[in-house]
Amino acid sequence: MENARIYELNEDVEITDELVEAINDFLSLISLSGARVNVDRLQELIKMPHLEIFMMEIDGRPIGMGTLQYVDCLTKKSGYIHDVGVHKDFQGKGLGKKITNHLIERAKKKGLKYLELTSSPKKEAANKFYKKFGFEPRETNVYRLKIEDIDKK
Repeated sequence: MENARIYELNEDVEITDELVEAINDFLSLISLSGARVNVDRLQELIKMPHLEIFMMEIDGRPIGMGTLQYVDCLTKKSGYIHDVGVHKDFQGKGLGKKITNHLIERAKKKGLKYLELTSSPKKEAANKFYKKFGFEPRETNVYRLKIEDIDKK
């Protein structure tokens, strides 16, 4: 869809309840955890220097999003793609591809060496989608420590 516009959420963009509601709708499509944001959290996130949140809209209506997180450490300069989602009424029209390509181009402009993402094995369509861009499963273990559980052990 040619009239889809992608823009970065930054301090110049008014963070409205409607925008937060749209983001939470996208998160419900892509997150198994039930993650949600509020206005304060979104304003906090857009101030982070290593995080870019992009929205896609048609005629002023948010219809998709994607997030790019930069990681600069001693061994690599890489990034992570998070939160890619398109409203169900607009899926199958190439918009997920458009926003993913936008995130990849941003990564190139930032000079990142690698882009990584995670996707639940249960989300077969999403995994197939990312493989079309050249993303490959890595031979690694992914570990998670729930900070709130540390004192319980």
